[in-house]
Amino acid sequence: MGIRKRAGTAALCAVMAFSGITLPGAAAADVSAVSVSYHAESNRVVVEAPEGVVFSGADFEQVVADDLSVHQPLTAKEVKLAFKDADGNPMEKALTIPGLHEAGRGNEKPQVIPEIAEWYSDSNGKFRMNESSKIVLGSEELRDIGEEFRKDLEDITGKKLSVVQGTEDLVKEGDFFFTLGSGDTMLGEEGYAMQINGAAVTEGTHTKGIYWATRTILQMIKLSGEETSMPRGEIRDYPKYAVRSFVFDVARKAVSMDMLKDWKDIMRDMREETALYSLWRNYAAENSYAEGLEFHVLLDTVEEIAEMIDID
Repeated sequence: MGIRKRAGTAALCAVMAFSGITLPGAAAADVSAVSVSYHAESNRVVVEAPEGVVFSGADFEQVVADDLSVHQPLTAKEVKLAFKDADGNPMEKALTIPGLHEAGRGNEKPQVIPEIAEWYSDSNGKFRMNESSKIVLGSEELRDIGEEFRKDLEDITGKKLSVVQGTEDLVKEGDFFFTLGSGDTMLGEEGYAMQINGAAVTEGTHTKGIYWATRTILQMIKLSGEETSMPRGEIRDYPKYAVRSFVFDVARKAVSMDMLKDWKDIMRDMREETALYSLWRNYAAENSYAEGLEFHVLLDTVEEIAEMIDID
């Protein structure tokens, strides 16, 4: 997405792609000819299909990879596998991958937005912040994320935590630890794994995943009712869709720049990835907008909006 400019106009261009849609005229593939199963010994999905059928991918590639290898989920999880027949017609098969643990024990999954992809708990206890709680970062690369998390945590809890760099050896009861270099490469860029016990220990393969983990923690603490605790458990979290967004159409209802910035923060906290803004500007002689108010009074400049949503 980017800004397209020409004399007297400015607009944001968005392209939307949809999957899983059968186009008119497309022949329905015979999905019954395809058999899928999970093979525990090799930890792979086994496919039996007629010649010419091709595996297109899974809706949760963090569980079933493109090569059909499996990362077992914390508890049993249904994955949808997409195929194409020899003529290119799509078909889909569902397969439940058994989990490492049995669900239904310990604390219930926290109801954050969006839903945590995988959760397991065998405890009814809670992680609790204390007077000596701190944020420990495994690398300097996470400094900005740690500082933002510290500020947001203070807004919620009133507690002023220190941010230090170090290893997990520094982590004590009530601390938060974030680190990169997870061996779980199927987590992807936006995924993370978190162990919540006496301390909350989070690892990921990319800074973006660590950042989303901080948003999850903030929501869980808000939901606790005590604003200093979280349920103990284990999280393996990742998005189902790479692009998660909504359209804020300010072309038909004027809103202030402050309101747009507030919505950007809301989207960030809900782990939404992209904001799409539909813009309209009248460069006619009167340059009026909404009951005679000048457009710039309401939305300032297109350049300011572009800066707000980090568009070059």
